[in-house]
Amino acid sequence: RRLLMALHERKGFALHQRADQEGALREFQAGARLAEQLHMPEELAGMYVYMSNCFGQMADFQSAIAQTRKALAILEPMGPSSSLAFADMRMSRDLLNILQYDSAAYRAKKAASFYASDKDPFRQFAAEGVVLEILYFTRQHDSAQVYMRSHEKLAAVLTNPQVHMLLHARRGRLNAFLGNNKAAMADMDSAQVLASQLGIPFDDYETYRLRGIILAANQRTDEAFASFDSAEAKLTRSMGLDKQREMAETRMKFEQEEEKALADAALTTQRTQKWAAIIIGSLALLLAIVWYSSFRTKSRTAEELRLKNEEIHRTQAQLISSEKAREAEAVRTRIARDIHDDIGATLTKIALLSGVAARKTHDAAESARMFDRITEHTKTVSRALSDVVWAVDPQHDTHQGMVDHVRDLAQRLLGDNGIRCELDLHAQLPEDHIAPALKRDMNLVLNECFNNILKYAHAEVVTVKLDLRASTFDLRVDDDGIGFDPATVPDRGNGLRNMPARIAQHGGLLTITSAPGKGTALHAHGPLV
Repeated sequence: RRLLMALHERKGFALHQRADQEGALREFQAGARLAEQLHMPEELAGMYVYMSNCFGQMADFQSAIAQTRKALAILEPMGPSSSLAFADMRMSRDLLNILQYDSAAYRAKKAASFYASDKDPFRQFAAEGVVLEILYFTRQHDSAQVYMRSHEKLAAVLTNPQVHMLLHARRGRLNAFLGNNKAAMADMDSAQVLASQLGIPFDDYETYRLRGIILAANQRTDEAFASFDSAEAKLTRSMGLDKQREMAETRMKFEQEEEKALADAALTTQRTQKWAAIIIGSLALLLAIVWYSSFRTKSRTAEELRLKNEEIHRTQAQLISSEKAREAEAVRTRIARDIHDDIGATLTKIALLSGVAARKTHDAAESARMFDRITEHTKTVSRALSDVVWAVDPQHDTHQGMVDHVRDLAQRLLGDNGIRCELDLHAQLPEDHIAPALKRDMNLVLNECFNNILKYAHAEVVTVKLDLRASTFDLRVDDDGIGFDPATVPDRGNGLRNMPARIAQHGGLLTITSAPGKGTALHAHGPLV
């Protein structure tokens, strides 16, 4: 069975190379079943990644992500490995295809870090290339320059000409973004020369677009227009219109053959059952006459019952809708009131501090201290007002709204205070509704968690993961701070009691694990109700 599994794997690769993704999928699925029967988890995870690649080639990115998640669920508990790094790379590309840049960058950086520790410069170069692509899309030029310096060091120890071609192309793109047009054009020209020598078509849409911009800036108008035309042609080709048409024709041919087979089978069945149908039809006609006579006496009663039942259902639906709207409004009102009370208290502090500062004009040091406190409280009010706007706006009651808020909250509370945030935020169904009560409590939990990190953790890096699926959520916050002994916190502290209670009232579970010198981890998960 091991040999048969390897055979399915090789056949799958061969079909994949021939662009027969459906055939490749069947082979990898057969290999996965054998790997499961043989209790070979790493091989099973590999099959899932291969299937993900097939779905990605067919532009079915949600199915691709689902397969890679299965692989990660197997590999992550087993610890760092080349298989896990490979799965992280696959997931990064799938997430990049659906524009989930935070999560894509997180996965690609994980893979690059593993390959760096594993002394594998070639694969590290590939992983960093994905990170650079994401940084270009999100216009994070400072970070892109850091990775480009690493890219150049890796290329210096690699003799592969294709690596140097990619280095020139990526550096050219970065120089173009930074306005270094002359250096950008030189790098792009070098990339095209190497591509020509290697026989590799260097036809990236973004490269032609940037060349056009640079040529236009240098008053080389005709060449600029030619480059823009090439970019448009490459974009049209990259959309895969011919491939989609071919796949549609193949699918239609398959459906026609299937319909023909079904029609032949139906014809055979009709011939064998012709006389039986006549007899059954006659009996059915007699029964119908008898049934109709009784039906007329019952139809009026049945119709009345149906109408009453529909009226009851409409009334129930209206009550449920009204109750949900009332509950949502109550939650928003409660959120706004809670935050308003906090704002009121902070404004009172600002007023008191201003009075003290006015009376201390003769003491410069004390006045400066008062004004520093006023500035800090003002920032707190500004953050609270931002939370009020988010809480009361129904347009933010979506999975994507929650993801965007977590990103903004992490940046405001942690990033703006010098803590590096690694974000892995994903919404499987971005437009789905999230209950306002759950949204409120998740916001309060994150606020409490981030404030604790600021006050006590002395952390340098915080990793925030949020995965919103169709019916469940999973939230993780890990910091590399000093940690603490939960047993020594008096009564576990109000925050440590309140956070689990907030998640528990929605049917979920929240745990906090920590130890001195080991950092702290918060994990919450449960249903999306």
